[in-house]
Amino acid sequence: MCVSVVDKFIANSPVMRRYRRCREKAGSTNASSQWAMARLALCQQFIEQRLLSDEICTDELSNDFIGPKRELLPIFLQGTVWADEKHKNTVIGRNSKFEAQVSRNRFDGEATELQFGGQFPERRPQKQVKFPQEARACFAVARRDKMNPDGSISQEGIKMEPYDYTSRTVVGRKRYEQEVTKELNRVKSLKGCWGGQGDGYENRYPVTSRLEVEKKVDKTFCNITHIMDALVNFGNHVYKDTVFKDSWLLFHDGLKQWWEEDAQKYLQEQYQMGNRQLRAYGNTNIDNKYYAGKVVGDSPELCRGLDAYGFSDLEKSINDNVAIASYLPKGHPYKFSLNTPTEVSRTMRETWVHCAPTSERICEDINGFDHVLDKIIESEGTIVKGEALRHGRREMKHKGDERLTTRLKAAQRKSTLQMTEIHPELKFIRDEIIKSADGNINIEATLEELAENTAEAERQGLAEEIMEELQQENIEEGTIGEDLGNDMEGEEEE
Repeated sequence: MCVSVVDKFIANSPVMRRYRRCREKAGSTNASSQWAMARLALCQQFIEQRLLSDEICTDELSNDFIGPKRELLPIFLQGTVWADEKHKNTVIGRNSKFEAQVSRNRFDGEATELQFGGQFPERRPQKQVKFPQEARACFAVARRDKMNPDGSISQEGIKMEPYDYTSRTVVGRKRYEQEVTKELNRVKSLKGCWGGQGDGYENRYPVTSRLEVEKKVDKTFCNITHIMDALVNFGNHVYKDTVFKDSWLLFHDGLKQWWEEDAQKYLQEQYQMGNRQLRAYGNTNIDNKYYAGKVVGDSPELCRGLDAYGFSDLEKSINDNVAIASYLPKGHPYKFSLNTPTEVSRTMRETWVHCAPTSERICEDINGFDHVLDKIIESEGTIVKGEALRHGRREMKHKGDERLTTRLKAAQRKSTLQMTEIHPELKFIRDEIIKSADGNINIEATLEELAENTAEAERQGLAEEIMEELQQENIEEGTIGEDLGNDMEGEEEE
């Protein structure tokens, strides 16, 4: 009662107002803070590297190039991999933030007004737990240019298969080795399958002891070098047939484990990638113990294709896929949910691979790198409004009362708004919902019709394959017959 009275008083007061509290990305609005000054210096260096991409000859990018090597490498947007980690909490019950209900009558279930016998269903609350579990994975994107048959160049956005480390904690090399040593010592006090007192992995697995102990440790911890391996393999695969095969660059955010000395040493010794990262070089932030030789954390707008704004596209697509999949019966292979870490991980992976972000959105986001650098420098390294949001593309703080401080992106213009990407196996449900008058569909009949159509398509495909094989056999038999005829004619002439 007290709350409602206060709300009413504020609503009627000419000198008070109340609205939902907005969220703002962590960072500083003080241009003299260490964080802002480091961001400014780093972005100025990135600008210099971007200018080099217009001046440098691509022959210099090859390992076979004979000549002086540049200390500061150029940043080519079509030759850079962008990587970041993402965690997503489980949701017990319905995933949506809002609950929409339809009043229906109890006779035929048609939508009916309350005054004519309609009834709303029971509310379905979302359960809250104190410590929700979460799915965890590393994602990466890249832009690659390709030559078309007509000589024009087109851009394609490429996504890495997510590196899943759900239920594990990312640790640096030093901590990982400590956990390995701890596990080796733990089993030495055990008997049974481990042998006598003091025996361990070396005695039980003489040849594969290291592999076996890592299997055990990997159930709880994720070595940062394993993530590095996945990212380097992705970059090598993407750019293996391009001029950037020896010089593509890697961007990773300010994850502490990534920038530990041992991890960076591994990246350099194993792949020679230590100096092929987007980070501070030379005198950039050299006097700052936090950011020297690293990137500046809390800068999602720099992580193109992911924090800005690929993960936002992914989140929206996940929500829509989970909502549409709710029509499917329990146990269906595409019944997506967010109830357990395993389900969240599967849903996140399927949506990432098949739905969002799209190739076009990845390219659009990566191509905005120069624009973001200009905005950060313009704001002297402080938070850039409209570019520093992890979720949502607008910086409208209260129902549009404040204007955007940056130009509208395509996704913000009404004329270019598009339907969210839906998993290919779920599009038939959305099509049925759109065709229905009130949103109700007979999912059993729809699934049965889909199964029949799929079976018919498979039969047609099989028939086409058989026809192609028969035609190929006829062609080969005809060729053999011609060869035999020619041989016989030659013998007769002789």
